Amino acid sequence: MTPHPRPEHIPRYSPKEAARLVGVSPRRLGQWARYERVTSTSIGGGRAYSWMNLAEAIAGRLRLHESERQPDAAHTRDFGNERPMRAKMPPLLPLPPGYLEIGARYLSEGGWARRALGEDVYQGGVSVRPEVMSGKPVVTGTRIPAVFVGRAAADGEGQELEREYGLSPHQVTETAVWWNWVRNYAPSTPPIVISDGERSSYLDGRLSPFPPVGLAAVISICACLDACRCSYRPISSKVDSRRAASRSSAPGRATTCS
Repeated sequence: MTPHPRPEHIPRYSPKEAARLVGVSPRRLGQWARYERVTSTSIGGGRAYSWMNLAEAIAGRLRLHESERQPDAAHTRDFGNERPMRAKMPPLLPLPPGYLEIGARYLSEGGWARRALGEDVYQGGVSVRPEVMSGKPVVTGTRIPAVFVGRAAADGEGQELEREYGLSPHQVTETAVWWNWVRNYAPSTPPIVISDGERSSYLDGRLSPFPPVGLAAVISICACLDACRCSYRPISSKVDSRRAASRSSAPGRATTCS
């Protein structure tokens, strides 16, 4: 009889859910799994990750950041504007002692957002534990999904959450801060230090990690795409036009215009 796996080893997270907690894009997480920097499970032609896999990914990313501060020969070589593929990935498993414990602690307090946002902005108001709600992010001390609370708070429904679910204003604000960060997959955002009065700005998304794109920039991009599309002619059309020209210029051949 096969023993039932422990909750932290059951693959429950889709690539999108896992990427939110690790703080990278789903594509980058898939690259790490393909090159065996992160462990994953193949299910139905896709990948799934367990709680322990995400703890390994966060620990590996922490190790990667430390290696960038103290570059070795692989990081100091001259590659022009492109960094080597190995420099973009965490080290091979297993990790040095102590890193997995740190990764598990960050994951249990909301994932990579716990480290990226800093103590002044986020104090771990979201909990991710394999034995609670199948490992889904929840508001700390409850079983309420953090994604639901974060979306409702971003829509200005914080008071309704406090009244209907018994959440405190601090819990709603913490969850909104967490959701505003993870929904954008902000891996390179440094810790943000803001005052207590500005923390409420996360509720309406005014402090997004990514700067907004102006309308003028969008119009210029569309104009460039239209210009490229108009100036593009396939090779086959060029060959056909040359053949037609050669046939029309041949002696004794009549040309007809339609």
